[in-house]
Amino acid sequence: MQTWLFVPGYQPERIRKAFGTDADRVIVDWEDAVAPEHKASARQATAEALQALGSPERFVIRINPPDAAEHNADLDAVASIRPGAVMVAKTERPATAEQVASRGLRCIPLIESALGVEQAFTIASVDGVEGLAFGCVDYLADIHAAHSHQALQFARGRLVNAARAAGLAHILDGPTIALNDQETLAEDALLARALGFSGKLAIHPKQISALRQLFRPSDADVQRAREIIRLYEDGLRQGKGAIRHGDLMIDGAVAKQAQRVLAAAGEADPQPH
Repeated sequence: MQTWLFVPGYQPERIRKAFGTDADRVIVDWEDAVAPEHKASARQATAEALQALGSPERFVIRINPPDAAEHNADLDAVASIRPGAVMVAKTERPATAEQVASRGLRCIPLIESALGVEQAFTIASVDGVEGLAFGCVDYLADIHAAHSHQALQFARGRLVNAARAAGLAHILDGPTIALNDQETLAEDALLARALGFSGKLAIHPKQISALRQLFRPSDADVQRAREIIRLYEDGLRQGKGAIRHGDLMIDGAVAKQAQRVLAAAGEADPQPH
């Protein structure tokens, strides 16, 4: 679940194309990508497209924020469509996530404001929330800052910490809006991975393959993780809870992180080599 691709909800042909990509999840957007006059038709087009495509678990629908005129109509529509999850734009309070969960739907709050960041843990702790996503562009506008890693650093760290503290499955970094700048995409993705994000939002299909590669551990990372686990298990057999290997101290926490690296590489039940 590392790549999450946005697609406008009022264009069935683009929804079908997005479904044909290898994005882990497809986010059908009823908010920013849809003009006010197309909101109702987007709900209908999405329902028809998803019924034809099947695989509802793979789809997420981003609905309009709580203060928008379309919010309640969106909630009624997603309750009928039953996507894999509902992403709520501009979530700032736990009650917003509770409203989605009360419909029997899983929720991914999209945090896009200073208030949302401050409320992140209480939002993440609502039953039915399966992940948090960061709306970095709107967040920067809300705090009156130009785009920079420094301006985003606090919010990114706060959201990762809140999601992990609440035991959520997903914590998604915001999209890179420079569509043709692979260097910036790589820089953003590697930073997000280093900070603890589990994946990243994408706004164009051509970003998907690069993001998948960037979030996947390298061969060197995998080999090092296998070696750490082997050494740790050898130490346990000798009655040692921690061992020294060169300049590295290996204990249970280090071994646990190595297991996560192997899991991210697709080795669900890694065997030491």
